Amino acid sequence: MEQDWLHEIARSLEMDFPETRGQASYLAEKLAALILLRLPAESARRLMDLLPPHARDRHPEMRTCADSEADRSVGYASLVEKASITLSFHEGLPEESLDEYARQMTDFFLQQLAFSLPSEFHDDLRRSLPADLKQRMVLRRVA
Repeated sequence: MEQDWLHEIARSLEMDFPETRGQASYLAEKLAALILLRLPAESARRLMDLLPPHARDRHPEMRTCADSEADRSVGYASLVEKASITLSFHEGLPEESLDEYARQMTDFFLQQLAFSLPSEFHDDLRRSLPADLKQRMVLRRVA
């Protein structure tokens, strides 16, 4: 059975950030869509193909991003902004610390993404992502 890396990341977000319960899956999907948009189409499609078919079918926005040309403007600030906007609709989070909370969740998402993917995919990420994203991920080198 294929591993659903997106579901695993959402589950980890809920465990480490319990106040996001009910929003973690949506947040993980939005951040993953931005990563897919940043990657070259071939790498993005490979990343989507790592999801089981039922998971790919549930996320048409991610498929659209994976099929698009790479958007070089997407960086760490874009992910933090998307997390902040997504979290702003969630009740119970203090507005004054929302930006810091969004940064923490974005960092956690990036770390979990790297952890969830097979090592052989890390070279694609290393080649394709800007330094501000790579430095927040632990990307293993394939021997």
